[in-house]
Amino acid sequence: MTAFERSMIQLKVYYNGALQPSPLHFPILGTRLLQLLVENRMAEFHNELELLPEQSRQDPNVAFAVKLEQYLMEGTYNKVLEARANVPNPFFRFFLAQLLQTVRENIADCAEVAYQCLTLADAQQMLILDSPAELSTYIQEEKPDWVVRDGRVWFKAPEKSLGASDIPSLRLVGETLAYATELDRIV
Repeated sequence: MTAFERSMIQLKVYYNGALQPSPLHFPILGTRLLQLLVENRMAEFHNELELLPEQSRQDPNVAFAVKLEQYLMEGTYNKVLEARANVPNPFFRFFLAQLLQTVRENIADCAEVAYQCLTLADAQQMLILDSPAELSTYIQEEKPDWVVRDGRVWFKAPEKSLGASDIPSLRLVGETLAYATELDRIV
């Protein structure tokens, strides 16, 4: 990821309008936007987007990344996972695979809190995995604390609920102020 980011910074110089437009400009830009989504760097994602003219945002490569960001913000993770069927450019596959894994982790974390157990079929559907074998592999590699028994996936019960003293208030206030500062810079 670091090497990709370094390369993008070096390439940006050539996309300032002084040279003939490259046919790879928008695929590379879309890939950069996906990288920012994967790393959850939303402020930078929006900064990059704001620097683009409106017609550039209409390009399928850029519009795909914008649509994914919209799905993430709405929490419609199933649409993010389904987007893998409509990838406009092969450059996106690496970052999309990482984004899909991140989304799948978020869904799994929510399922652990929301349910005591799920049937194997429901867990497979919820995590948008293609086969029971994929679910089994996912559980073994990513969620070894899940127990498969009697055709169900049993989740580890939460150890304790958070009390007011457990919430990192100062950290949350600091992050909120940093977020507000970033929004102020964007505007």
